[in-house]
Amino acid sequence: MGFACRFSPEKLGIVASSTLAWLVLEVGLILLGFYLLNVTTDYSFIDIFAYCGYKYLSYVVLTRGWGARSIL
Repeated sequence: MGFACRFSPEKLGIVASSTLAWLVLEVGLILLGFYLLNVTTDYSFIDIFAYCGYKYLSYVVLTRGWGARSIL
């Protein structure tokens, strides 16, 4: 999106919304798995949401590093 110099705000919104929807679906499936397997835990929805969101941090760090090297 940004590396090819074709950035558009509309596309950013679509990608962000899609990513959020997949994250909520992932957390929902994890909670469903907890329920079906009768797992008792103190984790709330927001805790699992935060743990699942860590993969996006590494994605941003890796793509930012790749973009910085391509500029130099």
